Amino acid sequence: MKRRNVKYGVFISVLAIIAFLSRKKSKSALKQFSKRIEDLTIMEEKNQASQDLHNSIGQTFTSVITSLDALPFLMKKSPEEAEKNINEMANLARKGLDEVRKTIHY
Repeated sequence: MKRRNVKYGVFISVLAIIAFLSRKKSKSALKQFSKRIEDLTIMEEKNQASQDLHNSIGQTFTSVITSLDALPFLMKKSPEEAEKNINEMANLARKGLDEVRKTIHY
């Protein structure tokens, strides 16, 4: 759905270019509009990637920090449960890292 918004924006921009060029057949104007579409598309994709990274990293770190904060209490009460939580936190951190890598390399 996010990529569809970018495509929709590009489609609208192309229609605007066609309408403009039907009035003025200028190569210079076409180049300006093409460059503007390219810049807007790149900016939109960067913004989307930034938002995806922010969400992924934020959720992962919040979960890991919350679990780490509770760990001293859990260690006193149940060392076995604490060890299990440590393993879960490590797995969560690994999954978060994988999500970041996927977002960067989409």
